[in-house]
Amino acid sequence: MQGTTQYRKLNFNFQIMIKTEYLQELVIANTQRRNGVNNSSSDVKKIQSWLTLYEHSNPGAGTATMIDGDFGPATQLAVRNYQSAIEKSRTGIVSQRLFRIMTNPLDMAFSTTGGAVILRDRIKAIAMNHLLQQPRELVINGVPNLGPWVRSYMDGIDGALQFWCVGFVLTIIDQALSELGGDFTDYMPLTKACDVLGEHAQTIGSFVNNYHWRMDSSLVQPGDLFMKRRVMGDWTHMGIITSVHDEVIQTIEGNTNDNGTRDGIGIFHRIRNYHNSKLDVFSIQQMVDDFTPLG
Repeated sequence: MQGTTQYRKLNFNFQIMIKTEYLQELVIANTQRRNGVNNSSSDVKKIQSWLTLYEHSNPGAGTATMIDGDFGPATQLAVRNYQSAIEKSRTGIVSQRLFRIMTNPLDMAFSTTGGAVILRDRIKAIAMNHLLQQPRELVINGVPNLGPWVRSYMDGIDGALQFWCVGFVLTIIDQALSELGGDFTDYMPLTKACDVLGEHAQTIGSFVNNYHWRMDSSLVQPGDLFMKRRVMGDWTHMGIITSVHDEVIQTIEGNTNDNGTRDGIGIFHRIRNYHNSKLDVFSIQQMVDDFTPLG
């Protein structure tokens, strides 16, 4: 095709992402309503989850409700309040069409392209777009790391032990690289564990130790992945670097919070000091080299 950007490894050619479980979060099997004959607990939980997430991003909407799979009077009122908020008729009924409106933030996060020709810029743009959709986990009956955003990042799985910072990072890399016709598993494993990525980075020569980084900040660039180390071989959290400064970096990272902990509630744009903390780096330079425009 004329005008198509040529890359060193592949031509610009969209391919299907590997991490596509988010598609399951965009649909319900049947219209759901109070006392509906086609109601299903799983679909009602999806609806209740998105109603609660809407309240988080729109305080005062009156849409937060129990996530128990029962489409009772509370869920019906929450749906009606949601319909009022988006200026729709207050039927209290959730069709597939209404559900797609509810799930629009997730759809926007995964369907909006990074646009930029340079891979590092594309990764940053996609990560920022996810951030702007306000991804957040749900805590249900005291159990954290639940909900549609977590399942989308963690290949359909959620639960107390599903720490999803790695899932978020790999989703962004997958989305960015697939837009350029690439496969991220050519460069890193499909995993949910920081330690696996840290060890892989060392094996393939993409690891930048914090000590060397402090000595030479040019070793790290936007789009690289920081890894918070407890001791060598034990990394507890990671995220995407969006800018590098003399002693600090700006990041976009999942499963964190205002304090920057490793098991938080959502995706945050943070500033971290790499001079007074153990932050190592997984460099994506190999990917960048393969997907640098020719000419």
